[in-house]
Amino acid sequence: MEGQSLHQRIKAVVGQRSFREVAELTETHPETVRRYVQGQSPSVEFLTALCQKMKINSTWLLTGHGPMHEVDVRSFALREANPGELLAAVAHTLEILTDRVIRLEAFVQTLEARVRAQASASAAAIESRPHGTTTVPGSGLASGSPHGNSTAVSTPVNPSWSSAIAEVVTKRSGPDAGGTAATPRS
Repeated sequence: MEGQSLHQRIKAVVGQRSFREVAELTETHPETVRRYVQGQSPSVEFLTALCQKMKINSTWLLTGHGPMHEVDVRSFALREANPGELLAAVAHTLEILTDRVIRLEAFVQTLEARVRAQASASAAAIESRPHGTTTVPGSGLASGSPHGNSTAVSTPVNPSWSSAIAEVVTKRSGPDAGGTAATPRS
């Protein structure tokens, strides 16, 4: 379709649709659509709305180059690209993904360290309390007093529970299970 004028490309997009139908899609007056299709210079707003609503490649509509429909742009670009450009794009994408993975691994290790620290602190706090009590935030009950200000409430606690959680959290499958930080790439 190269060599066509803008108005011929607009006619191709409009196809068998009525001016009223295109006007409703583009939020333009039907008479204005008729004038654009018949050769008057279209507004930028009309061209933009036409491309968006009809899923038309704006480069094709304005210049005649490339595929008519947006869905065909990617495959057209891949067909037209030379192998060097494709390899460079793949290499760039791999570099970005590798950097992302390194950052994610560092983030996961930071979270694991925080969870281990919290589990250790919780285990130590539970083991230091008198057996059979635990802290319930905001309960307002003192140990031994039904109306005190402390938050200790007599509740059965299994001291091995927090140890089991801490043990599960520290176990991590994979080559970096030792908890060492990822080494940055050079």
